[in-house]
Amino acid sequence: MDIRKYLKSSKLDTNQNNETIEETGESTSKKQKTLHFAAESSCDLMNADAVDETWSEFDIGHHLGRNTKTGDDMKYNMLTKPFKPQLTYDFKKDISEISKRSFRHAWLAQYSPWLAYSPKLKGALCIYCALFPQTVHRGIQGAFITSAFTKYKDFHEAARKHTSSRWHVDSTSDAENFMAVIRNPNKEIICQLDSSIDKQVKENREKLFSIVSALLFCASNDLAIRGKDDSKGKFQQLLKFRIEAGDIILKQHFESCAKNAMYTSHQTQNDLIKISGELIRSELISDVNKSPGFSILADETADISGTEQLSIGVRFVDISTEKIIREEFLGFTPLTDMSATGISNSIINQCKEFGLDLDKLVGQGYDGCSAMAGKDNGVQAKIRHLYPKAAFVHCSTHRLNLVVNDLNAVPTIRNAIGTIKSIITFFRESPKRRAMVPNIPLLSETRWTAKYKSIRIFASHFDEIYNQLEKISTMETGSGRQIAHQLLCATSSSTFLFCLAIISYYSAILEPVTQALQAVQLDLLQVQEHVENLLRVIKDHRSEAEEHFRTDVFDKVTLLAQKLDIDLSVPRQCGRQIYRKNLEIDECVFNKQARELRLGLRLHYAIESQKIIKLFNIDYDYTMRQDG
Repeated sequence: MDIRKYLKSSKLDTNQNNETIEETGESTSKKQKTLHFAAESSCDLMNADAVDETWSEFDIGHHLGRNTKTGDDMKYNMLTKPFKPQLTYDFKKDISEISKRSFRHAWLAQYSPWLAYSPKLKGALCIYCALFPQTVHRGIQGAFITSAFTKYKDFHEAARKHTSSRWHVDSTSDAENFMAVIRNPNKEIICQLDSSIDKQVKENREKLFSIVSALLFCASNDLAIRGKDDSKGKFQQLLKFRIEAGDIILKQHFESCAKNAMYTSHQTQNDLIKISGELIRSELISDVNKSPGFSILADETADISGTEQLSIGVRFVDISTEKIIREEFLGFTPLTDMSATGISNSIINQCKEFGLDLDKLVGQGYDGCSAMAGKDNGVQAKIRHLYPKAAFVHCSTHRLNLVVNDLNAVPTIRNAIGTIKSIITFFRESPKRRAMVPNIPLLSETRWTAKYKSIRIFASHFDEIYNQLEKISTMETGSGRQIAHQLLCATSSSTFLFCLAIISYYSAILEPVTQALQAVQLDLLQVQEHVENLLRVIKDHRSEAEEHFRTDVFDKVTLLAQKLDIDLSVPRQCGRQIYRKNLEIDECVFNKQARELRLGLRLHYAIESQKIIKLFNIDYDYTMRQDG
């Protein structure tokens, strides 16, 4: 059926409508009266049945493809109270020759307010696009816009595509602006445009709110955003979950938006994460600059790609709350020059880029390597040359770890630590052997808390580990049997048992101190209090070595040896020694361990802490105990 005859026959109706429109343009009061009369006429006509020969004045088919512009009154009436056929209207009589399905009245409510049915054209049209046609820059305008839609088999898919088209979006915006002008004729155009822009911005923010929330949830909970493909990533799954939970705005956005405007692509995800990071950093920088002073914390590490990354953080007093100490991470910066000059320039340039007020820089916190802590040519010296108030403080936890590493000077302790590492590695390298013993973390030299935890778990389950080594050395075949026998021989000696007891005893003392030294609210005075407490305990152990050795070490080792059927023996002694002396009580492992701890604490804490405390003019009576 050629529907162009309906477009041609509409000229007569156009002339009749133009006469009514011209009569309504005489004055503002007469215009409002005509508007009211037209609205009442629209209501009356909606209650009347439309027939094939006569169509309603407000049938959208009258205004499709007209040569003369439709009047504003008519547009307003058609937008506010569009014509709808009665529920008893028979749509089947409008079926065309190429279609076997009819229009459904329920679709008018489902796709309100833009959808309308024209009995004249016997098809569906978009009110917005018909009254406010857009200029065609690309593509061809078809059904719903320049012609009635009659292929009802694909109605829902066609309606969804139409609502996401650029023509419909622009026509809807024009219709909303038009209605705003009619309702507020005295309002300035610039204000109406601003309100329209504000409305669009608000709608876009509502759409982005769910997307950004899902993205931040993944980022704050260390969840991978993307999987092997887009549909299997946690971010996409979280968006689907929000829609299933009733997020109507997000659902409507995905159903109506164009494929290139979903705001879920990889690039958009990275952009949103970057913007979120910049907003968080700007708030942190604002808090830092409000404080009377701050310190820089920096450390370098290599990422998975092998690129050296410098992590930069700040430590400051937050005066906006309850004047608490805060440590905040600011960001990473890649390092191309690993020299002290290159690292110091990277720190200063990055801090300036972040917006930090470096005139308030009063402290630097790094590890103890020569490139960072060098007295003359280190990073701290170069930064302090530019900012004299930036005193360098060697990390207190790093210093305590150096004290523990100095214990390797005792040969028996060093050998016992090596045996423990070998046993843990032996059981962890095989899933079958790992199931034989409790899960023991690797003895890491850099993760200090994990190191003490590993020794604690190993010592508490040593009897199980010993029995499994004995079982493997007799029953298993291959190289595992040989290694298990060697480890069994190493652990069955009296020296190893006593060293294990001593190591676990002092690890239990050092573990809570290590955790305390990593607290955010810690200051220099509290560090010295922890060090003094350790020195006090070690001094007591040295002054009453026999009693502590018997109660804390010897009795436990004796019970363990009886349980494992191991014979304890003292080190070999002879009347005459040529190359080495017999061991005396002052040179036993227990005394050596305490002595090395005392010397290490005094070496790494006493001198440096006194200098820093004097630098800041802190009135604190600090005297290291003379426990020699």
